[in-house]
Amino acid sequence: MPESPFLGSDLPTGWYLLWFDEASPAALKPESLRSISSGTELFACQVEEHSMCSTAAHWVDGGERWFVAHDSEDGLTSLEVIGSPPAALEPIRAKQMALQQGVTDVDYVFDVPLALAETFVGFRHDGAFDDADGEMFTVLAPR
Repeated sequence: MPESPFLGSDLPTGWYLLWFDEASPAALKPESLRSISSGTELFACQVEEHSMCSTAAHWVDGGERWFVAHDSEDGLTSLEVIGSPPAALEPIRAKQMALQQGVTDVDYVFDVPLALAETFVGFRHDGAFDDADGEMFTVLAPR
């Protein structure tokens, strides 16, 4: 993956991926997502593996449809759900909560927001992706 604060990629699923090399970029703040999603649909994810925090959100035409977040500081089984998440959330949550039962040295619930977004866009930050020719990602620059 190229070293850059901003990367982009056309995904095989038809989605366009924007990758930020920081944990909480301004583009993922609600006021930015409201503007960016005007007239379109987007999924936004944030991943901070050092603190084991993850989020996923779905925005359509300037409005947030749902938001799912996990912060391990709130407990390993903590999961905040706002709005009307898709039915895909429940089997993902059930699987990860079952894995978490009695386990304190691994945070399985961290994966819930990420797996949920992946079901729609087909990409996950730590998943396997084919970039054999080094051209999957395009280095982007702010305007």
